Amino acid sequence: MFLFIAGISPGKPQRWRTLKPEYCPHCHNTERWILEKVKHNLTFFFIPLIPVRTDYLYYCPICGYQKPVDKETFEYKIKFEAELIDN
Repeated sequence: MFLFIAGISPGKPQRWRTLKPEYCPHCHNTERWILEKVKHNLTFFFIPLIPVRTDYLYYCPICGYQKPVDKETFEYKIKFEAELIDN
């Protein structure tokens, strides 16, 4: 009998915090938002082999409300408007 374990799993997220506080329309708080990059990999026996996709997230740290962000905007924000958070 052969056991085959494969799937797609997210990797460890990289997080940045914005330098300027931003207003959240959901919870009505003003806080420094989080930028997050998550790479999803094809795994074989829980070993990541091939990157399949990357998610770019921009969200409120209080309530989790997300705003859509594309790759170019994400890269600009982490380069000029954010600092890396130690995980």
